[in-house]
Amino acid sequence: MVGNTKQKGFVADIFPVLEKYQLEHVTNNYLDRIEVVSKPVWKKLIDKTLRDAENKWWTKITSERDLTRIGNIHQDVTLCDLWKICNQNRQYRHCINIIIRLAILKTDGDVICKLCNKMCDDMTKHFMLNCTKLFKERDSLYENILNEVDINLFNDLWNSDEDILIETLLGSRTDLLRPDQISATEWTSFMCIVSKGLSEMWTHVTNCFIEV
Repeated sequence: MVGNTKQKGFVADIFPVLEKYQLEHVTNNYLDRIEVVSKPVWKKLIDKTLRDAENKWWTKITSERDLTRIGNIHQDVTLCDLWKICNQNRQYRHCINIIIRLAILKTDGDVICKLCNKMCDDMTKHFMLNCTKLFKERDSLYENILNEVDINLFNDLWNSDEDILIETLLGSRTDLLRPDQISATEWTSFMCIVSKGLSEMWTHVTNCFIEV
């Protein structure tokens, strides 16, 4: 019976979640023997399951090279702050989606950018920092950011390591724009500006990379 989700309702929706976290035995025991898990036992079981899921997630993002960037950007197993921005500023949903796509974009080997005909092994870095055909749009983005943040933070941002710069523009608050440096409201405004600028750049980029 577990896994049959053709029925409508809360119970049918719960089955896939239990299977995902290997908790279907709880439902099976109830169905077979009317065995109900006590609240304290259930709480311990859920706490352990969440810890195991978090450890599995951390192991994955720290061991797989393609996930290094997203791991540096989103370091907590909580609702992504970018999704919170989408809820507060629905008009930026498409733009924020571009940021997330850039954060998880990976390159299997070298590729050639169709815009500038140069080779790269990191499509996100090339798009955000190096493609000469996007200079005008990139310069406009930088100017808008300069008008938004404190000049000292701007200098720290653009004098930072390239990877830190990219990760910060994609939503990281680990190295720069930390909560003790900039408020949540200011950071939200910053990310809305970045997402809009990157979205405008993205209109030029669809299918612009080819494998070599």
